[in-house]
Amino acid sequence: MKDFLNELKIKGFTLIELLVVIAIIAILAAILFPVFAQAREKARQSTCLSNMKQIGLGIMMYSDDYDETYPFGSILSADQSKYTGLPNFLNPYLKNYSIWRCPSKSKDTAIAWYTATDGVAGHYLPVFKFLPNSYYNPTPTAVGSVDKPAELFCLVEGSTWYQNSYNYIYWDAGRINYPKFFIPHSDGANATYLDGHAKYNKGTAVTAAMFGE
Repeated sequence: MKDFLNELKIKGFTLIELLVVIAIIAILAAILFPVFAQAREKARQSTCLSNMKQIGLGIMMYSDDYDETYPFGSILSADQSKYTGLPNFLNPYLKNYSIWRCPSKSKDTAIAWYTATDGVAGHYLPVFKFLPNSYYNPTPTAVGSVDKPAELFCLVEGSTWYQNSYNYIYWDAGRINYPKFFIPHSDGANATYLDGHAKYNKGTAVTAAMFGE
């Protein structure tokens, strides 16, 4: 009877078996976590690209309403006391300031686009060569004046106005200084082109010609 009862007892894990199970779980986690992180970043990259496509459509709608001219990247008032950024010009078409934020970046990397009454923070910056700052160039760019608009950037990803890192775009007298190209998504970034479409670009594939230089 005693032997029969002993056979009915449920055996537990030995210490070695438990350690083996823990080791297997740790190995699987080490393999799968990077895959999950990459998948999550891909989803953020896709959301960012969608944002930039919508902004591109907004730029095209703006140009249709304003005599075939592109919007200014920014405008300073005559006394330079008030600043209006591109998001404010396009908001009547987009009606959503949140699309100016890239989900891969933190809020504290956003740029403030100030007006007299409102402040907008975002991560997408105009290429002043084509969407000029009124302080440097008071004349908007005519759509018909640009050759090969499908090959030229009008909006790029960034996180600060002036940054001396080779991973960032910054301006000097309203001009892009290549190769300061910000690459927040793996090894590249999204960009909106002058014809309104948006595309992901590897950092190594970006050339000065894409900025009209």
